[in-house]
Amino acid sequence: MVISRPIRLLLALLVTALAAWAVRALPVERMAASLAAAQLPWIGAAVLAHLLIQPVAATQWGLLLGTTTPPLTWRTLLRVFSLTSVANNTANSLVGHAAGTTMLARLPGVGVTRALSLLVLDQLCVGVAKITVL
Repeated sequence: MVISRPIRLLLALLVTALAAWAVRALPVERMAASLAAAQLPWIGAAVLAHLLIQPVAATQWGLLLGTTTPPLTWRTLLRVFSLTSVANNTANSLVGHAAGTTMLARLPGVGVTRALSLLVLDQLCVGVAKITVL
């Protein structure tokens, strides 16, 4: 689907206006006090961990998929995982998993069986990681 330039501009303005409205409603004083009390190394560690989620998960998907013909690039897996994350975080988790599985299945050399297997293995890895952290 191609969206015309004026519509894209209108959507960008709408998103900007909504973001400005949301930021205006934030309790800035309370946030500043919390940040002043926070320890900088922990904030840095949290930001770093957050930034690494997508690349690490794309690498995990590549390892779980194994070799495909033609070979999938890490960048392709990063793109699909990132889109899957957006769907998971904006809709019901089942919708996100279905979207990710569909996108994976359509990649050359993957197919439905491998995409579903990857989803199951991914969820198993997430579960083990959560138990390990706990």
